[in-house]
Amino acid sequence: MLEWIVGTALLVCFVAGSAIFILLRLNRRLQHEVAERKHMEADLRDSEAYIRSIFRVAPTGIGVVVDRVIQEVNPRLCEMVGYSKEELTGENSIVLYPSQAEFDYVGQEKYRQIAEGGSGIVETRFVKKDGSIVHVLLASTPIDVDDHSKGVTFTVLDISERKKAEEKLLESNKRLMSILDAIPADIYVSDMETYEIFYMNDHMKTSFGNDYIGRLCWEVFRNADGPCDHCTNPVLLDDSQPAEIRVWEGENPKTGKTYLNHDQAMLWIDDRYVHVQIAIDITDMKKADKAIRASLQEKETLLQEIHHRVKNNMAVIGSLLNLQSSNTDDPVIKSALQDSQNRVYAMAAVHESLYGSESLASVAIKPYLAKISNVLFQAYSVTSNRVRLNIESDEIELAAEMASPLGLVFNELITNSLKYAFPDDGEGEISISLKKQKQGLEITVADDGVGIPENLDWKRASSLGIQLVCKLVEDQLEGTIGLEEGPGTSFVINLPNMG
Repeated sequence: MLEWIVGTALLVCFVAGSAIFILLRLNRRLQHEVAERKHMEADLRDSEAYIRSIFRVAPTGIGVVVDRVIQEVNPRLCEMVGYSKEELTGENSIVLYPSQAEFDYVGQEKYRQIAEGGSGIVETRFVKKDGSIVHVLLASTPIDVDDHSKGVTFTVLDISERKKAEEKLLESNKRLMSILDAIPADIYVSDMETYEIFYMNDHMKTSFGNDYIGRLCWEVFRNADGPCDHCTNPVLLDDSQPAEIRVWEGENPKTGKTYLNHDQAMLWIDDRYVHVQIAIDITDMKKADKAIRASLQEKETLLQEIHHRVKNNMAVIGSLLNLQSSNTDDPVIKSALQDSQNRVYAMAAVHESLYGSESLASVAIKPYLAKISNVLFQAYSVTSNRVRLNIESDEIELAAEMASPLGLVFNELITNSLKYAFPDDGEGEISISLKKQKQGLEITVADDGVGIPENLDWKRASSLGIQLVCKLVEDQLEGTIGLEEGPGTSFVINLPNMG
């Protein structure tokens, strides 16, 4: 009995000791878990404080909604919309939208994107407390991706300035497109490597009867099977930089019209170089130019024929004067007829020069003067060994209506020198100078012969030749003539309207 009691007591002690040991272990575990929980709670509080500090100072609007009812907002969001935190908390977020339609659209689009990718970004508008509108970029993500009922965190970025800039850019682009569409020329832009068309103005769409944006330029504009042989793409870039504008003329096989094309390389909006062409339809201008050239050629031919016939008629008159001269023995009459014949040739020389010239409106003065001089030297049987002729002249072109009277002036002055300056077969020189001056044309006709008698008033002389010279210079050519003093004879003529 005693043994049973002792055994039972020992068993009870063992059980009690085991229980105490288990309790001690559980207590230590509990203390450890409590310490860990306290540490986790401390970390959680620190993390929450950290998040709330970001929440408070973030330059972007931040908020939390549950079933689209506002639960939390940060100060920046309040500043953006003009409401206080107390005015927004607990309100349905429709208060921030200008219309039910926009509120519904944002909700549908946001949750559609969240379902597909876990977050959503929507560009929309918020209405501020004062009724003004602010453009925003709204980004949303669920607090628990598996349970959207726990709420959605959203951020709001004010993009009003960006929208204004975009609107200005769009408006500027519209004006530019309006200008390009209003230009009466075909304008298009194509990729320099693929030849894909990026842009056509309205004028070009009308010219080719379609909008070919996205097609290949050589295919739709030229009906070709590949890049054109005359394509300017290879020369539009120089060391990877735009080269000079290439201007060329050609007929388009599709429209059948002739264009003046201006090609240039330009940096496109995606930083690649493109081919820009401005093509001006010059078909009518070419036709008009062709008609004008044909008409001009016809008139030139007619004018040449007129000059030829006038020259021939004057040659006939000269021949008649020569025939008349051969039928008389009176030296005075012979001299008068010879002078008249020379004057006729001086006038005919203008038409002869014009007939053989590329220009039918003007005469080169030096060869014209040489023709007159040669005829006079032959007419008076004066050789260059006895009387030398020296002509110095600038490059001067005279209008036909001025060349004829000036030719008569030269004819009379050279004739006087040949007839009177070198009597008894005397020797000497005749010098002619033509110089361009600021005030016009200066002409000097001089000889080193016997000169004019000192007591002779040459302007009042009865000589027909001198009277004719004065009349032509002063009345017809609107110039002045004077006689310089010195050995020989030297006439100086100034023509202000020539040269």
